[in-house]
Amino acid sequence: MLTELEGAILAEIKNGGYETAFQVRRAFATSLSLEWKGSGIEEQGIDAVTGAIRVQVDPRYFRPTEVDFLLGDPAKAKARLGWSHTTGFRDLVAEMVQADLARAAGGTRQNSRSA
Repeated sequence: MLTELEGAILAEIKNGGYETAFQVRRAFATSLSLEWKGSGIEEQGIDAVTGAIRVQVDPRYFRPTEVDFLLGDPAKAKARLGWSHTTGFRDLVAEMVQADLARAAGGTRQNSRSA
């Protein structure tokens, strides 16, 4: 979330860092059982029921200038806005996946949390 306040841009960043692979595993764990094979850019997530490849690395999406690790401190947003997050990472991922699944099924899911 980016918010402009008194000429300063605040990037709200949750405490803690997670690798992309962890995020992908967490997202799929809410709806599919995957078996992981290989490692690094050769790693694939295979659907344990159907055997279909559900996750694989696509080098077209590599960002050569991307930093390896980003970690922020939300103290500035807390101090200036009086706001702190109430949804943990695991719950956030589950909520996002459920919303995407509902959207893909043709339904819409309203956010139950206030904006």
